[in-house]
Amino acid sequence: MPTPVIHDPVVAVRTALVAQPSLTALVAQRIYYAIPSGPTYPLLVLTLIDDDELRPETLTARVQCDVWGAGGSTQQVIDAKAIVAVVRSVARDLKGSWSGATISNAVAGLAIPSPDTETSRARFVVDLLVELT
Repeated sequence: MPTPVIHDPVVAVRTALVAQPSLTALVAQRIYYAIPSGPTYPLLVLTLIDDDELRPETLTARVQCDVWGAGGSTQQVIDAKAIVAVVRSVARDLKGSWSGATISNAVAGLAIPSPDTETSRARFVVDLLVELT
């Protein structure tokens, strides 16, 4: 029996996040793999930090979700923190089949403030831990 191919965890996480209405109400479809040229903020950027095959049919992945705010004012930082709260909340709802992969478990870990050093734009780094089968 061949070893199953587990699809890209970042693609699955993006597809699952775009399907969360409480999140898209705040960032629309602006969930990317890198900041596009001429972006509209706020937005999210997803990056695979690490993955590990527990068994041939199970993959755990750590996906970094950068929450970029609209700017660096006090209100824009508060608004970005509200998006972080929604990301952390919907992480529990990512279970399901997304883009050919099945997320069997998901949890949001730390959320670390990390404003952009050049522009002072609000940014929070959220750690998402997902298990795919």
